[in-house]
Amino acid sequence: MPIFRKPRRTRPLEGPPASEAGLLQGERRGATEPRLEDRLREIAATVAPEDAFAPALEAILDASRAQAGAICLYDQRYGLLRLAAEVGLSDEGCRRLRNVRRADPATWDMPLHGLLNRRAYLIESAARNRYVPKLAEPAASMRTVACVPIYAGPTPVGSLILVSLAPRSLGERDIRTIERALGELAGMIEAARRCARSDEAGPPARPAPDVPAIFAERERLRGEVAAHLAEHARLAAELAARSAENEQLRAALESAAEEQARAAAELDGVRRAAAASAAAAEGRIAELAAAAEALRGRLAAAETALEGVRARARAQEEEAERLAIELSSATARAAGAADAEAAEAALGASRAIIEALEEEAGRAGAEIERFAAAERAARAEQERLEGLLREGLAKDQATSARLAALEQEATALRAERDRLAGAARSQTASLAARLETLAADRETLAADRDRLAAALRTAEAALARAEALDDTPAMEVERVPLEPAPLAEPAAAPPAPAPREPVRLVTVAAPGAPRARVPRIEGGRQLLAVLDTDPSWEDVAVAGHEVAVLAPGEDIAVRLAAAGAARIVVNLAAHGALGSLLALRGAGSTARFWGCLADPAGDRALALGMIEPAARPLDPDAVLAALGGYAIRGTRVVTAGSDVDALMSLRQALARRGTSVSMAWDAKQTIHLFDVVRPEVVVLDLSLPKRDGYRIAAQLGRVDPLPSAVLVPGTDDPSAGFAAALADLSPADLGMSRAELLAAVPARSEAAPVERRQRIRAVSRK
Repeated sequence: MPIFRKPRRTRPLEGPPASEAGLLQGERRGATEPRLEDRLREIAATVAPEDAFAPALEAILDASRAQAGAICLYDQRYGLLRLAAEVGLSDEGCRRLRNVRRADPATWDMPLHGLLNRRAYLIESAARNRYVPKLAEPAASMRTVACVPIYAGPTPVGSLILVSLAPRSLGERDIRTIERALGELAGMIEAARRCARSDEAGPPARPAPDVPAIFAERERLRGEVAAHLAEHARLAAELAARSAENEQLRAALESAAEEQARAAAELDGVRRAAAASAAAAEGRIAELAAAAEALRGRLAAAETALEGVRARARAQEEEAERLAIELSSATARAAGAADAEAAEAALGASRAIIEALEEEAGRAGAEIERFAAAERAARAEQERLEGLLREGLAKDQATSARLAALEQEATALRAERDRLAGAARSQTASLAARLETLAADRETLAADRDRLAAALRTAEAALARAEALDDTPAMEVERVPLEPAPLAEPAAAPPAPAPREPVRLVTVAAPGAPRARVPRIEGGRQLLAVLDTDPSWEDVAVAGHEVAVLAPGEDIAVRLAAAGAARIVVNLAAHGALGSLLALRGAGSTARFWGCLADPAGDRALALGMIEPAARPLDPDAVLAALGGYAIRGTRVVTAGSDVDALMSLRQALARRGTSVSMAWDAKQTIHLFDVVRPEVVVLDLSLPKRDGYRIAAQLGRVDPLPSAVLVPGTDDPSAGFAAALADLSPADLGMSRAELLAAVPARSEAAPVERRQRIRAVSRK
């Protein structure tokens, strides 16, 4: 039924009938474009209920021409509005809409006010409105924000948020275009909640008046659809198995192609390095040759200069001998002459000439020594350059050998790739034949399903018309000014849950049992703490560790801090164990907990991997913070529980972090996902009916490798549920002794996972 008051008529009543007006409107939108209601019905009929919100939101955005939006589910038990699906929202927008509570400054409660007041808010100039958070990026481009409540009859079930960016803006007419489709969206929300078979669902919607025949026909048609869907699910499972085999072959082929690409890249790099090395060696050789040639020229010039100096020295020696002879003659002549002074003057001149010649001979000798030193240095430089040349030639030969080896490896990889491609082609051919058979069966089932779905839609349309006869007050659209006044409290808002006193954990020991002590650790040994009430754990010997048993209790944080444990093992079947973990996290402890289920009557135990406690109601932000050291982009996560609103909001938050999330509603679906998905993280609500949550927890030990688990306790005693699940296990399921379990814990890593490198497949186009 419509949730807005119909606008006052502005034209005479004798206008075109509704069908003719719808046709005219369809012509304006395009003759081939389906109506929003039809698109939502098609999505609801072809997509699983929990997966229908994202495509439904895309269809609504297309119809309203908004650029971003979100669907939030209303949980009446806690008065919470939870984000279930979003398109185009910013990180801040998701955070402010993830868990909306009344009067919570960390959230944006205008959608919740509109839902409880049965009023749609249209906020203009949203970027300048200080009451509107940055819902989209860029925040300055936000033009209009619409908060539209979603009702299933008189029951509030959710809220639709639409955001338009400049230059586009939303008006009341745009909201009216999606008004009729909100009933289909409410049906999707109810279908998602029904599929979980929750025991904690809100009060059932009151039945439509005087339509028992419609209900009976609808249930009969749903039974037939369910039978056909079961057959379709069986065929889909078989197809999924075949597809998994094909995916394995494709993965092997992609791995070989990636290895070949890596080898080719390495070969390319080596070739480029070899070419660069060869070019550098050739340049260096040319440079060394030029330097050697220059040194040879300098050596030849030095030798020529040396010969000239030697010739001048010989000429000076000859001149000295000639002067000596002349001196002797002059002396002889002076001895016979009468003038002694003239002889003495001639003798002084001869001596001066001799001294000058001796000085010149000394300078010539120094020049000879300098040229000899230059010759020795030139020869040493020539020998060094020849050594560098030999080293460069040796490196060139080594590079050529490495290049040849890489070419041989690339040839082997190409052969392996061709072999895998042939195997994949043969497997694909066989799968194609099988797929053709399955496709034919699927078409038959689809035809039957369409026929039954059409009949079901007819019955539901009649039911909707009957519900439209109800006189429930309708909604109105209110435009919010730039600076709105404080929102009025809802007239008939459901009462908020009364605050409860925090649960105190009191450990009652057996009569005469000693209180847990803080162990004394010998030098060189580390403490391995076991949270349990059974002291027999201390009899287990672990190399390099001292085992101490700490009973769960309200002072567990103080005792653990005083003990300084290197590893902490928790027996979940012990009374108060899970509550103690919640108390430790509340006290700020960041230690990791290794879960197990230990047989109290024997020595066997079941390892469960690392565990994290989570309080109820489930807060996606708290779970994201707890999984910060466990889950990274690409991590496979499985959620199991019956709280549809909380798990849908958690899936949206995890998917925005880049993780792969699969959802299950009971033990059978969850265990099937364990075999198919091989999860790395499991978020488990222990309050599933028939104690399925504890059965699922016991099955965590079958997953290899062991996943990390986030456990959400229910209202019953977790230790009793775990003890019952432990009693249902066979001796073969308890695969190890307590000693083996404790010995394996110190060897397991508690480090945060490393970000995976995304595989990029290159496809060439010819």
